[in-house]
Amino acid sequence: AVVSTQSTGDMSCQDKVYRARGNIVLSGSSLGICNHAQGVCRCEGARYIEGTRARWWYVALTSCRAENRIKISAVNYTLHFTNGDDFSFKHFSADEIGLTETNMVVTAMMVIMFVITSLYANLLSQRRLYHGTFKLLQISMFCYLIRCIIMTMRDVYYAANGDAPKQLVQTAQVCELISTALFLGLLLAFASGYTIVM
Repeated sequence: AVVSTQSTGDMSCQDKVYRARGNIVLSGSSLGICNHAQGVCRCEGARYIEGTRARWWYVALTSCRAENRIKISAVNYTLHFTNGDDFSFKHFSADEIGLTETNMVVTAMMVIMFVITSLYANLLSQRRLYHGTFKLLQISMFCYLIRCIIMTMRDVYYAANGDAPKQLVQTAQVCELISTALFLGLLLAFASGYTIVM
């Protein structure tokens, strides 16, 4: 809960925590084990909260005990929110749920399509009809297949760890850009009558 200083005036720390009622208030003891050493308080633990819908989370930090009222110079924290323990849902937001399965299906379809075009490319090259436009189509499909494989790898990695290297996404975006540019070039070649003239 966000409690502004204007609305709380001279409220005590306990009153401000009470004001946050209806929200989830976590104390140090509810977070797990807290160790105090060399002026550093380190708490580790897990808290499981069940909800029925997607929601935003806001986090506020305070120290209400008189003996703990020390000047906080730095706070380092790690929050790891998950959606249960299911592999498909755990680390994904509400709008990303099902994305892994979708990418897997698209990747499988692209593999099948690329195998079919490779078989046709082999037949066309035997008949000396392996045209430049068909090569463009194959290269475009190959780049998009690489993009699908990379995005599926990224989704599986993200589902397992909750984090994925940004380089994977950037590489996939470059592959998609190349694929789209080649396919648009192919369409422009068709529109200009390249396959008929050449």
